[in-house]
Amino acid sequence: MKLSEFCINLERLIKKHPEVLRMDVITSSDDEGNDFNRVFYSSSMGYFNNENNDFMEIGEFEENPEPGYKLVVCLN
Repeated sequence: MKLSEFCINLERLIKKHPEVLRMDVITSSDDEGNDFNRVFYSSSMGYFNNENNDFMEIGEFEENPEPGYKLVVCLN
């Protein structure tokens, strides 16, 4: 999912149910809802390797990350 799509869906939810702005935020570990966790950290940017699920914060690679890493937004 692109960040733009995430924001559109979130804006729709807020418009339909403004009370969500006062609610805690959680994440699920998978699409089946096998595990849930509270969100404690702000979003950030970094590099993600889809093959080994490795995330590197922006400061670890200034530019030209190792092969296989893609610039992403980490929600938590």
